[in-house]
Amino acid sequence: MAKFIRASSKKRGFFYSLRIAVAELSFDFTYQTDTITIQSVAEMSDVADEDKANAVHYQPSYVWIIARMFKILSPLTKKRGTFVDLGSGKGRVMMVAALQGYCPIIGVEFSKSLTRICENNIENFKRKSKNTSQFETITMNVINYEIPLDTSVVFLGNPFNEHIMKDVLTQIDGSLQESPRDIYIAYFNPLYTEIFLKNNYQLLTEEKDPSGTLIFQIFRKAADYK
Repeated sequence: MAKFIRASSKKRGFFYSLRIAVAELSFDFTYQTDTITIQSVAEMSDVADEDKANAVHYQPSYVWIIARMFKILSPLTKKRGTFVDLGSGKGRVMMVAALQGYCPIIGVEFSKSLTRICENNIENFKRKSKNTSQFETITMNVINYEIPLDTSVVFLGNPFNEHIMKDVLTQIDGSLQESPRDIYIAYFNPLYTEIFLKNNYQLLTEEKDPSGTLIFQIFRKAADYK
């Protein structure tokens, strides 16, 4: 973590970087979870080669930044509906969503090994936090996952390449056509903003770090979209 602070401070400044680091360490320590360790695609031996070709390594979304995203989302969604994390990794975002009062919470991850870690993390989290949110973990390629018709928030932590992201939006739009409603996309480390804009998603807000790097965006597609 000291290495992270040194490297991050050069871009973001010391205090901003320290705040991120403290939140990272505190989360795993408090809930006895393992979410901070990065895992490369090559280490996911249980994943098929064709899936690996479109994958991105596991790196957790920063706890402090996720919390900032939820401060914006919660008043908009009133914490209603299903929360879906696509590319859920070790479950960190799912657990933060539970702390914010979302229920039910679904995580979709194509790596069985990451899903097992996620499930263990959730058990430890529930024991330590006494949180009673309903969790569901699904091991599946996200392009085959049908978005539940009551989903209000989809979280994306830059887990896919552009091709997969387009397929994901097709799935989301299919859910909206079948059950018209407002849906919100929480997009951490956004790389493909244009895909959302071209598909009639409204950019509600975005945030940059002190270096000017875009760190998250929140989109909405309204029930009456055309």
